[in-house]
Amino acid sequence: LIHQWKVTKKPVCQLVYQYLNSIRSHPLVCASSVNPNLYTKDSALAIARKLRLQIVLAKEHVSCKSRFREIITILDGERMYLCQDTEMYSLEDLEDACNGILVPLLREGYAQVLRHIKKCTLCCGRGYICELCNSDTPIYPFQIDDVVECRGCQTCFHRKCYLVKQGTCPRCWRKQNRKTLL
Repeated sequence: LIHQWKVTKKPVCQLVYQYLNSIRSHPLVCASSVNPNLYTKDSALAIARKLRLQIVLAKEHVSCKSRFREIITILDGERMYLCQDTEMYSLEDLEDACNGILVPLLREGYAQVLRHIKKCTLCCGRGYICELCNSDTPIYPFQIDDVVECRGCQTCFHRKCYLVKQGTCPRCWRKQNRKTLL
């Protein structure tokens, strides 16, 4: 499964079968360490990794962290590790990725977090307003397809706005100008 990305049953002895069943749901496989080509071979695993990254980043913007388990109900208690990093997988996760189950599960988990952040006044208040277009809609660093975060000051901008300004951050520019005036 891990090296050839094939989900075919092979005959194994009873001891190995029991061992594999006992670790099936534990996140023991670091996919990028075991086989760095897994993310290029199968787009489902690449999508799963991206969704996990978005969930991890979104989790940082949830102000009511004590309720995070209630917010993301699609991932039961045993699979909450999917919200903590982007690399560790269980054999069950890899099997689910091959069978097309993992990506929809993660999409729904991300959608649940996003719905909460947009609905909750505490969490919504942690968003950014794009200084380049002054849109009223808050943006967040976990919206990795549409948002760019400045490496200098961690301010967020719409990707399109940032590209129009050729990667110039107005906040960093102001900060630099203040330093030169002093």
